[in-house]
Amino acid sequence: MAAPVVTPRTWVVGEVVTAAMMNAEVRAQFTGLAGLFCCTQVTTGSFAIPSHASNYTAVQFSAIASSNDTSMWTGGNPTRLIAPRAGTYLMHGGISWPSGLSTNDARSEFRYNGSGTTVSTARMGTQTESSGNCQSTASGVVVFTTAGHYVELYCNQNSGGSLNVSATMGMTCISQATS
Repeated sequence: MAAPVVTPRTWVVGEVVTAAMMNAEVRAQFTGLAGLFCCTQVTTGSFAIPSHASNYTAVQFSAIASSNDTSMWTGGNPTRLIAPRAGTYLMHGGISWPSGLSTNDARSEFRYNGSGTTVSTARMGTQTESSGNCQSTASGVVVFTTAGHYVELYCNQNSGGSLNVSATMGMTCISQATS
């Protein structure tokens, strides 16, 4: 059960706000929200994407860059960002494409639960050529109907040879399912 909302304190101009005041007046208002929202950002140092006209490769992330819920990524499943609860999640991140892409194309997409189907509500920008360190950025939302479902980032490029990219991907819960 959420903490009851208390009547807000009237602050006086020039009053010194102490930690005890903040704990009594502010912290209690947010206690009921603890654990509702979660986020994580994962990163990879250098990851090889083979060249192919149509095959996509799942990006394997190597570390958590920032997180308030470490259950959202594990080294045992390095391609996945896992939803710890049902809800709507904001997707964010990017890929840095090297100069080896030259004048060729690179594409990335989010896929839901290991399927071959692209998540239609979250996108990663397409990169047409790169002189080095050109960024493709991610944005959008994914709705998870069940805790434990996941999303992965898949990439494709057609430079004629394997390319090492660096990537980050994050997921932030912005609304929880209520039923």
